[in-house]
Amino acid sequence: MQEMQDFKIDRSRYDDFVSIKNKFESPEGLTEELVRFISKEKNEPEWMLNKRLQGFKLFTETKLPTWGPDLSKLDLDKIKYYVDPDAKESTKWEDVPEEIRRVAEKIGIPEAEKRELGGAGFQFDCLTGDSLVYTNPKGPMEIKNIKPGDTVFSYDEESNNIVKSKVTGFMDKGKLPVFEVNVAGRKIKTTSNHPFLTLVDKRKEGKLRARYAKEWKPLSDLNEGDIVAIATDLPECGESYKFPKFEIRRTIKGKNQTGQTFDVDISKTYNNIILPKSSNEDFMWILGVFLGEGWISKSKKEFKKYVKFAIPESQESFRIEFNEACKKVFGYNITTKTKDWVSINSTLLAHFLENIGFNSGARIKRVPNWVISIPKNEKLAFLGGYLDSDGTVRKKSDSNHTADVVYTSVNKEILAKIKQLCIYCGIQTSKITNVESSYIYKGEKKNASFHRLHISGNSGIIKSRYNFKKDRLNKKKFFIKFKSIMDTNIRSHTSDSVGFAKIKSIKSIGIENVYDISIEGYKNFVSEGIIVHNSSMAYHSLKVELEEQGVIFENMDVAVHKYPELVKKYFMSSCIPVNDHKFIMLHAAVWSGGTFIYIPENVKVRMPLQAYFRMNAMKGGQFEHTLIIADKNSEVAYIE
Repeated sequence: MQEMQDFKIDRSRYDDFVSIKNKFESPEGLTEELVRFISKEKNEPEWMLNKRLQGFKLFTETKLPTWGPDLSKLDLDKIKYYVDPDAKESTKWEDVPEEIRRVAEKIGIPEAEKRELGGAGFQFDCLTGDSLVYTNPKGPMEIKNIKPGDTVFSYDEESNNIVKSKVTGFMDKGKLPVFEVNVAGRKIKTTSNHPFLTLVDKRKEGKLRARYAKEWKPLSDLNEGDIVAIATDLPECGESYKFPKFEIRRTIKGKNQTGQTFDVDISKTYNNIILPKSSNEDFMWILGVFLGEGWISKSKKEFKKYVKFAIPESQESFRIEFNEACKKVFGYNITTKTKDWVSINSTLLAHFLENIGFNSGARIKRVPNWVISIPKNEKLAFLGGYLDSDGTVRKKSDSNHTADVVYTSVNKEILAKIKQLCIYCGIQTSKITNVESSYIYKGEKKNASFHRLHISGNSGIIKSRYNFKKDRLNKKKFFIKFKSIMDTNIRSHTSDSVGFAKIKSIKSIGIENVYDISIEGYKNFVSEGIIVHNSSMAYHSLKVELEEQGVIFENMDVAVHKYPELVKKYFMSSCIPVNDHKFIMLHAAVWSGGTFIYIPENVKVRMPLQAYFRMNAMKGGQFEHTLIIADKNSEVAYIE
């Protein structure tokens, strides 16, 4: 008890007096004239004035209550019962008076809420600007570049699956402290109050077996080892990519017998080859091979080019499969070969590959963004071609089962894109690791640095065509499915597209700009392969889907005029009657402002609605009125 008595609350953060000039401050004490003045100022209907006068009459006739704390020293005649601040309701943060903005900064009202003023609101903070959000058909995009109307992926709690959804809003929330969360090879940077979908052990006391239940929990309530939801697959949504119209025309200067010069069209001398009009499995496999072991070579004549592939003659079955694919796609039979490489002698094809984003050079090669937008079967063919040319299917020394698939490259950007393609195909991967090694070249020791990506998921669906690697892939029987925790089966909480994994680490990484998006119909989206909650913001301009359901969230003064029948029916009636006690009577007489919420029958509002209120004068009473009408079988959470 002594410790409790000695404990003092530091109120400096919240007790903040600001000297401001109000539009109107009533004199101390309460009169009928003041009650009538308040009603007139608000242009209220007669029934509301009568309710106020009824409350005033009862208040003056009723003694102070004797229950509760000692009120003998309370002087009701020293209170200012009505204050009208000199500020208009604003929809832009910059229009709010400076002194109110300073108070908002001090109590920590988030940036997005400030900019969206115009009513009450509630939100969660979110992700750093470089966080990748999986979109369709644009592929992974940094959240800071997402726009309303973009299609992303969300978790549907009813079907327990990942689905497509529309972005309805974008929010820049300013600079805030952020943490890096590492889960199953995925990393995401977020604020501490950001909620994750978790599995919580709800076993009854004395029970040995875990009983898991899903629950959204903020990062601040989570620790290493806690279990969170991840996206293990994304819905099929791609379309074959239609290549832009392509042709090249190359001319040189020639001379006739009289010495006159003229242009000679040499493009007709190029080897005849068929160029695909859109992506398909065979062509994507060839492009995968090119990404791994292909390059474009120039001849002595600058305009001539060749497309070469490092497929050695020792890999005969690979050469045969590659030649068959080239005949099928290009109508071309490979005849130029050495012991180390094969060549497609086509200037036209070389320029075409460059035109669609495939260039030479191991360190400068890139996977163009359009590859993300193609169908899953074409993505898997591309992954197969890259595996056949430059990947490894490692084999366990003590088993016929393969251990894992490994992609290795000096080009980290290529592996980052391969990792994204794997996620879109439902194949789990590790993080990209850096590897240092050494080798002997001409008797001299050399150091090498490269990057490695391990495939831990179902690599058997990758469409390899090189029999040596294909056979090994087919032997892989076991892979991580994220459907169990420490030998406890959690399949009832998972699906083909949703799994759960333990948090490997949480670490503070400083202060960064954070952003969030709002989603149509859902309160979450997939970023970095993790299911994350989005901001649920409810201002005077309520989200469209709530308005369509008939939800009303409004300033109480406004609701009296916009929804008079609803307000009149429920305002200080059977639930809290005017004559309940002396302070209810006082409230009826002088109430001002507040919140009005109406939730229709069977509507469940999953986002909490929140309001802030501010006292505007010394000795001023606070009499905002909150009226919440939740119809039959409806749900809503409200924070004030």
